[in-house]
Amino acid sequence: MILWEILSIEPAIQRPLKYSEVPITFSREDQWTSFFEPGKFPLVLDPVVQGSKISRVLIDGGSGPNLIFASILRNMGLNYMSLLTPSKAPFYGNVPENSSTPIGSVTLPITFGKEQNFWTEHIKFEVADFESSFHGILGRPG
Repeated sequence: MILWEILSIEPAIQRPLKYSEVPITFSREDQWTSFFEPGKFPLVLDPVVQGSKISRVLIDGGSGPNLIFASILRNMGLNYMSLLTPSKAPFYGNVPENSSTPIGSVTLPITFGKEQNFWTEHIKFEVADFESSFHGILGRPG
């Protein structure tokens, strides 16, 4: 795939990326009222995952995998066990112990934005079977 991109020929007329003309903005409505460490502001969004609005999804570019928690999938009413594919690679950080092994992985549609301006992507999540203060974490792959 990468070799194909390197060897591909660019069109003479450049086409802008879809939605690249739409600005991304934040307002006071998006701001938290208190922070544990001034100057370090987490980005926490409320996307729609598989048709359900999920609150408190942390955008963490320093994390390895994208995580979603089994309890959240159960609360969404998904029969997630039938959707899981095997995943044995442990992950570190953001876990109650030194490391954790997911119960599997699942690819779900995730939509960001509002009705008049949104974007949907299919993202692969590792499914963790423990609780967190967040309902999901989007890491580097997300």
